[in-house]
Amino acid sequence: MNRRQGGLPITCQDLFHIYPTAEGALVALRGIDLEIDAGAMVALVGASGTGKSTLLNLMGGLIAPSAGSLWIGDYHVSEMAPTQIMEMRAHDVALVLQEPSANLLSYATALDNLRWVRRNLGDAVAGAPPAEELLERLGLASLAHQRVATMSGGEQQRVALASAMAGSPRVLLVDEPTSQLEGDEREVVISLLNSINQEIGATVVIVTHDEEVAARLPRTVVVQDGRVAFERRADSRYAVVGTDRSVQLPETSAAGFERGAMVEMAEEGGAIVIRPSRDSNPDPK
Repeated sequence: MNRRQGGLPITCQDLFHIYPTAEGALVALRGIDLEIDAGAMVALVGASGTGKSTLLNLMGGLIAPSAGSLWIGDYHVSEMAPTQIMEMRAHDVALVLQEPSANLLSYATALDNLRWVRRNLGDAVAGAPPAEELLERLGLASLAHQRVATMSGGEQQRVALASAMAGSPRVLLVDEPTSQLEGDEREVVISLLNSINQEIGATVVIVTHDEEVAARLPRTVVVQDGRVAFERRADSRYAVVGTDRSVQLPETSAAGFERGAMVEMAEEGGAIVIRPSRDSNPDPK
């Protein structure tokens, strides 16, 4: 079966994820609802600790949700056994973690890592760029026969991305792809992520703190307090109504209100206006 047939849609329905800690349960995700079309390119952004990397790890099958459903195409990821997750990731879903060494065989060369990815795919990667070409496009041709363990963090990050692309995945999940890159290296990676989306139609989901990376993608999803709070599509920004009908205020707006403060809400000209109440009595801190 030729896997170069376009991306897969991703559907998250009321996803929760709870981490047990010594201090008690830590709720990382609080009812995520998210639809990503096949072949879309989406950035997940938000402050540290808001749940965006947890969401990416759920999509990649590294962890299972505490509640809710997650589908990637026909894969019911939230209900799959570990062996089924491995099969999905071997053929259709590639995950690039933020720590590049976690994605690679450190004792092998860059070229060997790419060939290892393709070893069992056969016709599934027919027509895909040769491994040597992928390395060249990422500026790694001179390092093709160098052991990964001897490379810099930025070089390892680019090899990890090339390895993920080597299998022509239908879904590419990438955590902070430019975190260790600067200048021209960043541009190369951004360009290549766009290429895999456009050339083979893969669905690409990127977790990033890099505003420039997010701005280059057609859709940005803002995760805040474990929920999808806002979206940017084209040049428009939207608040997202949660399953409980709640709407979160942008951090810049919420900063103007003290905890427990009351606000006045009014409909004016078809718009909802929120303003501080003169009778507000915030809770004591």
